[in-house]
Amino acid sequence: MVGGRTLDATRDAEIKRATLELLSEEGYDRVTIDAIAARAKAGKATIYRRWGSKAELVVEALNDLKASLGSLPDTGSLAGDLHAFYGRAAASPDSPFRLVCGLAPAVVRDAELARAFHEGFVAARTAEVDELIERARRRGEVPVGRDFTLWKGLFPALVLHRMMFVGVEPDAAYVRAIVDQVLLPLALAPAATSEQPTEGPST
Repeated sequence: MVGGRTLDATRDAEIKRATLELLSEEGYDRVTIDAIAARAKAGKATIYRRWGSKAELVVEALNDLKASLGSLPDTGSLAGDLHAFYGRAAASPDSPFRLVCGLAPAVVRDAELARAFHEGFVAARTAEVDELIERARRRGEVPVGRDFTLWKGLFPALVLHRMMFVGVEPDAAYVRAIVDQVLLPLALAPAATSEQPTEGPST
């Protein structure tokens, strides 16, 4: 509620759709509230009554897109969960990969966007991956005590590298390869033991 008036949310979907379209076409830096308002046929005042900044609007629009891909999968295995979780983004006609890649340079420079992106988008995605890992632990699929901190950053790092440095958008085959050749081998490999001999000096 603003100024004692209940906000009209009927235009939210159109505004967020316009935001995602422009983000995909122009990149974050070139998207303006004026352009979003024009694309959505909405007034700037309507947008600013709903969102305090462009960063907040962009992050909420991304979250809506992510939510549209479906609930967190539960296939009964880590392999099935990872294929379903990451594969649904590759299969979507509205690629979250392309949109997040368009945000990446601005996240580095724009403190407001970085805060909104990490608190409003990354934290929720990390919590989902944590849940998939915890299920695998309860099933006994992954070694006890394995640290997944670095592991959780591998998928987004490889996707962004392919898009930004190779110039190719990840497809379903590439996503499957990341899961099968990188994520699963690292997650399921037997834990190293402290009793393994270390290599000493050659004689």
